Formats: sequence, structure tokens, C-alpha cells
Amino acid sequence: MSKFTGSRIDLGVGKETVRGTAVAPGYWLRPSEVSIDERVAHAVDESSRNLIENSIDAQVVEKFAAGSFTLPVRDKSIGLLMLSLFGSVTDTTVETGVYDHAFSVLQSNQHQSLSVHLKEPNAGKDYALAMLTDLEFAVELDKHAMAKFGFRSKTGASQARTATYVAENIFLPTMGDIRLASSISGLNAATPIKVRKVTVKIGKNVDDDRALGSVDPIDILNRQFQAEGELELVYDDQSQVTNLLGNTAQALRVDFLNSAVTIGVSSSPRIRFEFAKVILEEVPRKFNKGDIVTQTLKFKAYYSETDSSMLTSTVRNTVASY
Repeated sequence: MSKFTGSRIDLGVGKETVRGTAVAPGYWLRPSEVSIDERVAHAVDESSRNLIENSIDAQVVEKFAAGSFTLPVRDKSIGLLMLSLFGSVTDTTVETGVYDHAFSVLQSNQHQSLSVHLKEPNAGKDYALAMLTDLEFAVELDKHAMAKFGFRSKTGASQARTATYVAENIFLPTMGDIRLASSISGLNAATPIKVRKVTVKIGKNVDDDRALGSVDPIDILNRQFQAEGELELVYDDQSQVTNLLGNTAQALRVDFLNSAVTIGVSSSPRIRFEFAKVILEEVPRKFNKGDIVTQTLKFKAYYSETDSSMLTSTVRNTVASY
């Protein structure tokens, strides 16, 4: 057995063709942080027998795995993760060899399952039936665009895999374009707002489908899809306070285009989130002596019946389909 640093692991994800049956990774990720734990639930025997100790035994009644991984956003592997997160994708050709992948919320409680593989010096394991539980996408000054995904799966099964990494493009804060408008149709013409930090959070409220006769979940289901986030900017007017007090709904676009890289003839890698309807919940300001006053816009996303959407995402890269 070996002792080792966290930099000596390989983490991969694959798209399952049969739900719950492990497959080899289609993409090997480059995470900065990983946590994967085998977990159990116990039935505790709390029978009485003239003792003040609270229990006398416990038996395992459920086995599963849960974890998270944080990584700089890269233009190819992020697409598979977004497919599992949203559930649906439409692929279109931008130009020869360049594609847009439009991810939208699939109205189903069985979104695309993944297999997660963790390879480390002491073991290699496949975690089948992996369902993403949440995403936190965050970009701030002087740091790469980062994404943290949580997942829940079956327990790991030993499996030897060989990691093969593909070249990918990353995103920086200098590539950001953030816009607010009264509706989605107005986002293209809207003036970009100057933001110091943006955070997008998505939750899927996953739950195990269990039955008598097994300690393993039959399935792992996503339930209600929800989204919220924050924008941090320099405070220079009362417009967002007015929007908060007036309960004004707005459309929001969070767009990162890596124009330093050319794919195809004239395209560049992109990742975009587009909210059809957000409503501000808080707009706190920081009045610190000697510091520039900043404001944080805390918003929640809502389903727009006009646009038939709450949130969509687009990834542009050289992958034909997911």
C-alpha cells in the first residue's frame, strides 16, 4: 500500500449507455480538488435490556458513494458534464469542425447518468450510476473559470483504466461578458456590465430509488431543478436597489469567449449561461473606510412561461456531439 499526494490521481467521466452499467471514461479531467467517499446507512438496534447505553448493534441497510470535484473549466470535457447536469443537448454546426452544444433542462427525472473513475496508487474504481447533484460555476479576478460538481453514485467497483488526456482550452476572467436586460431578446443589444465576480449555482435535489431486497440503489433520480447566483460589482448607482424593491424580473447572460484561441477558421471556444428570468433577492453593499464600495446582486432564477425556459447553457468547441 502507498502513501501519496492528491496530485497523483486520475479522474475520468464516461457517458453510460445502459443506466448503472460502468463504462470507460470518455474524458479524463484535470481537477484541483477531489473528494469521493464510500458511504453506508445503518439500521440501529435500540432494543431495551436494562441498560442506559442507547443502542446495542447496527446493520448496514444501504451502500452508496458521494463526492465532488473542482476543476478549471475546459471547453471539451465540460460538455459531457453539462449534458448530465441539464439532461438535454442540441448540437449544431457553426463552421466546419466547430459545433455549438445547446443544453436545456430535460423534463424528466432520469437525466443522463455517468460513470466516474478514480485511479490512485492504491486502487482504481468505477463509480457507476453517477448523477450530478449540483454545480457551482465561479469566476473572479486573477483566477481561472472554476466549476465544482457534486455527484452521487453506486459504490465503487475495482477496475483498471488507463488515463488518456486530450488537449483542451481554458477560460479566464478577462474573457467574460455579463449582460442584464428586460428580456432574453434584449441581451444581444444590452451593454455589458462591469463585474468583479460571478457565481452560478445549480441544484438538482437528487434522491435514491430504493427497494426491499438490496442495499444498493435501484436508480438515482433528479427532482426539482433550481438555479441562483451572485454578481459582485462596484456600486455606482441605485438601479439595482430599485429593481429589488420593484421585484423587477430581468434576463441575464454569463458568457465567456476565449478569443485568444481560434478553432476552425474563425471561431473561438465558449461557455455561456443564459437565464430567462431572474429576480433579485438581496443587493448588499460594503461601506468599508478607505475601500471602493461594492455591491453584490444575489438572484434566484425562475421559469419564464414566455420563453419556455429557466436556464440554458451553450458550449462551443470541436466536439461533434455528446
